[in-house]
Amino acid sequence: MTALYISAAHKSSGKTILSTGICAALKNRGYSVQPFKKGPDYIDPVWLGLASGKPCHNLDFFTSTTRFIQSQFYLYAANNDVALV
Repeated sequence: MTALYISAAHKSSGKTILSTGICAALKNRGYSVQPFKKGPDYIDPVWLGLASGKPCHNLDFFTSTTRFIQSQFYLYAANNDVALV
C-alpha cells in the first residue's frame, strides 16, 4: 500500500480539489483508494468519498488520541492500493 499526504500552508489552497482529483484518477485507473480527512469538515469527506468510491474517514488530532488515529488509519487503509490523507 502507498500512502499520500496532501498538505498546504493555509486554508483555501486547493487541497480538496487536488485530493479529489487524485482519488478519481487513481480509481479510474483501477486502484483501490481509501481517503482520509484531517480535522472536522462535512463537505470535503463527501467529495472524497464520491471520487474514490469509499467512505472518507476523519483523522482528527484535536478529538482523538494518536493511538486511535493510527489504529483507524491502519484498519481502513488495509487491503487498499493507496491511502490518501
